[in-house]
Amino acid sequence: MTSSNEALLQLLVHELPTRHQMLSQLLQAESLHRREQRTAALIPGDCFRYSASIEELSFAAKRNLVKDHILALADCSYVGRAESLLITIATRGGKNFVASALGYQVCLMDYKVRYLNMNKLAETPYQSKADGSLVREFLRIVKYQLLLLDDFGL
Repeated sequence: MTSSNEALLQLLVHELPTRHQMLSQLLQAESLHRREQRTAALIPGDCFRYSASIEELSFAAKRNLVKDHILALADCSYVGRAESLLITIATRGGKNFVASALGYQVCLMDYKVRYLNMNKLAETPYQSKADGSLVREFLRIVKYQLLLLDDFGL
């Protein structure tokens, strides 16, 4: 909002918007800033393996991705219904990239997401039990609405 206010102050007198327009611009800038801050808080820096979005996905024939299916998942309604989603793509087909893009989209919808490697997740109960933090560790995992599990090894 500060940058928007400074930009308005730089305008010449005859270029100044009306009070109503100025207030509207400032409120829009503040709303956008708060939304960006909230989204940034929901997306930790190490959360995803790739920095990806739905718009960056390639629907080339060799990848065998169906655009309609991905766009249907982009509304993130499966998260609200607590449904599981298993991504199966041929080797080197971009499963992690697709998962990261869907995870980022879920973050934009104000859900909490955690990206976990299955090897680390499998070690967690043993390590947590040894230091007495097993319950705390499971409670930490449960607070997320979406868990992206990588290297499942099926």
